[in-house]
Amino acid sequence: MAAARELFALRGYENVSMTDVAAALGMSASSLYRHIASKQEMLAATVDAALVAVEGATVAALTFEGLCADLADVVMAQSDLWILLRRESLHLDGTDRDVFVDRYQRMIDAARSALSDERPELSSAEADLRARCALACMAAPREQATARSMTAAGIAATALAVGRGGGRPEVTLTRDDLKSATGAWASSRTDELLAAAEGLISRRGYAAVTLEQLGEAAGMSGPSLYHHFANKSSILVALVERAAREMEARRVEALSVPGGPAATLSTLARSYLTFAIAHADLFRVLVNDSVSIPAGAAADLAALRSRQIETWVVMAEALDQRGRAVERAACALSIIDELAAAQTSSWLVASAGGLFSSIQDALGL
Repeated sequence: MAAARELFALRGYENVSMTDVAAALGMSASSLYRHIASKQEMLAATVDAALVAVEGATVAALTFEGLCADLADVVMAQSDLWILLRRESLHLDGTDRDVFVDRYQRMIDAARSALSDERPELSSAEADLRARCALACMAAPREQATARSMTAAGIAATALAVGRGGGRPEVTLTRDDLKSATGAWASSRTDELLAAAEGLISRRGYAAVTLEQLGEAAGMSGPSLYHHFANKSSILVALVERAAREMEARRVEALSVPGGPAATLSTLARSYLTFAIAHADLFRVLVNDSVSIPAGAAADLAALRSRQIETWVVMAEALDQRGRAVERAACALSIIDELAAAQTSSWLVASAGGLFSSIQDALGL
């Protein structure tokens, strides 16, 4: 399954064929089918192996600190693990999906229980949120630009800080804060199509939606649709570029905030989080489906992401005295990416203050 795992993590399940996997193994597709019945069966086995790895670390740990340390060791050894658990698991069908969700929830429950034992003053909801944020830190090694600079100890320490919290009152992010982050796109027919597309792709996934369905969602069909976009891929690129441009503008704006690195980093975190919540559908498309954009657009997106990470790391380095700036920045970004891409909009709005407090703890603010 190693070849399939690598291809799924790199290209995404929908962009990998059985022929691709067979070629990676140096065999014909017909030979591969003698070993495994379908690509879906291959995905289920791949995700199961990833889940077994993290379940082992979760079950074996006796304390929340031990859980963070054991999981960090696992994810540093398998940097693509959380990509499989979070993004690729979305493609599981029927019973396989239900079983995965149940097992993943038990892992969250175990983390929450271990944290509650250490911090009994936390409510069940607070412990659940903190546990989810700490687990989201385990996605940090997927950041290829910074993974080689990370250590398991740094990730574990950051996740532990997120779980334990900094003892500050929870930051309040009001509906007005989120409303101010919504911005306003132009109201052209192209923008109407993109608005309809982001909602449809967010709910169903890019591969499951046809160009005709995207047009129908915006009240377009036939020649009128092709007047705006040549194909489905160009719609996805337009959505991803829209999200990337907006986040780049926010990054640049944060650099002009007075008050030094702490103020800049706090502004970056608040701005990124509020954008992810206020534009939840668009953000999910960015995180879940950008793996399907063409190579040229993917390279541009990777460059923007690298600048984003670099800015967070540079600001964190100015504040961090323990040499964990890279892990702090990557974990903070992962909390936003993982939870905003996986949770419902209502959960995100209700949890916004707790999420921001956890991100601040990850960054050491």
